[in-house]
Amino acid sequence: MNSSLNSRTLFQAALLQSLVLGHYEGSVEVKELKRQGDFGIGTFDSLDGELVMCRGRVYQVNGRGEVKEADDRWKVPFADVFFFETDRTLPMKDISSLDELREKADGFIKNWGPNYFYGIRICGTFEKVYARSEKAQKKPYARLDEVMKKDQVEFQFEHTEGTLIGLYCPSFMGGLN
Repeated sequence: MNSSLNSRTLFQAALLQSLVLGHYEGSVEVKELKRQGDFGIGTFDSLDGELVMCRGRVYQVNGRGEVKEADDRWKVPFADVFFFETDRTLPMKDISSLDELREKADGFIKNWGPNYFYGIRICGTFEKVYARSEKAQKKPYARLDEVMKKDQVEFQFEHTEGTLIGLYCPSFMGGLN
């Protein structure tokens, strides 16, 4: 793998479609992801929680809603990471739902160019945050849609300070990302 990628490169460990089909065995270590970027999303071996990378630190949000820093040796079956650069800073206040946030972001992205990838980082104090993760899976692995029906877990955090991250992918990426 090329560790000299520039800051405008999205490193993808597998395709999202591989997860959809139930391929949950990790092939890339967390330490390798850190060489490819400092910002991103993904999951861990056996679909053991959500992977969140922010400011170079990798966290696991597991199926119990616990957040802990990932070990560099943990393996990842899917992730999208890149080096985050702040191109624009936008004040956002009084956003009351994910749909409202998506609508506002879609408006900005439409003006900037919808055929690019965008990393979105939102820092602040949040009245309520709804999050989700999933429980680790055992072989033989079920397809992702089946896992989400039976093992997706939702959490609610109230009056919390933190950072939300997201990755906007152009529509032409379809099931690849």
